[in-house]
Amino acid sequence: MHLVRCMTHLTGCTPGHKILSATDATMLTEAIDTHLFSPLSTGKYELPPKDLYHQCNRNLTPETVRKSYTFLSDFKWEPRKGWDVLFESYFRAFTSSDNVVLFVLTHIWFPGAPDTYSWAHN
Repeated sequence: MHLVRCMTHLTGCTPGHKILSATDATMLTEAIDTHLFSPLSTGKYELPPKDLYHQCNRNLTPETVRKSYTFLSDFKWEPRKGWDVLFESYFRAFTSSDNVVLFVLTHIWFPGAPDTYSWAHN
């Protein structure tokens, strides 16, 4: 907290930075390219993409996905993002007989990633 007391302005990326600061604070969110990520400029995205069907842990077709309630989670794979909480909650809430699908779009970049991927994939 000493550092915060010595500053005249704080710039952070979460609302928590504003709470920490007794000085003037600015929150910068992550940038989103609204032209690239616009429903007006792109068509529907089929999940899973045909070239990734082999990575699904059960047999899925576009037809079964269309009939399912679909969750999509897109995040950087690291412990602070709570992937373990996501999976634990999902598997506690749903069984394989429920008509739901969870897709995770991520890049695993840290040491030990193959072990983590194997755990999550199974």
